[in-house]
Amino acid sequence: MGAGSSSSGSHAGRRAGYPAAVLRAALLLCHVAFAPAVAPAAAPQVAAFTVTEGVEIPGPVLPRLQALAAAYMKETGKPLVITDGTRRPATQAGLMLRNLERGDAIVRLYANKFAAAAVQAAWDEARAAGLDRAAILARLTEVIAAQ
Repeated sequence: MGAGSSSSGSHAGRRAGYPAAVLRAALLLCHVAFAPAVAPAAAPQVAAFTVTEGVEIPGPVLPRLQALAAAYMKETGKPLVITDGTRRPATQAGLMLRNLERGDAIVRLYANKFAAAAVQAAWDEARAAGLDRAAILARLTEVIAAQ
């Protein structure tokens, strides 16, 4: 057997005088060099609209909103920001409680004056009764859920 073709333990893994590690590296480079081309990643798309925390978009409304937002983005280059929509009663109660705690006049802020007045009344009653924040939040949630 000629040089490099020996199967003895001292020459195992050698071909034409190259160490096995070099052969493995060369094989890896060939694999990488001749690997099928991978399409470059598409540029990340900017969402046509964003929704503020706690706002939910009802399923039936979503297709129309997407179309409107796409038209808005095409015209302005900016995404549409949705700041209001559907909220679960607990989410709405938490936001209204935050507003009440910081002294906002919620009846003036909300279009539905009757609904806002009911929440304000529940807040006033709960505070007069000495309820803690969790109990007040629960009471406001009940009032909103019943509306």
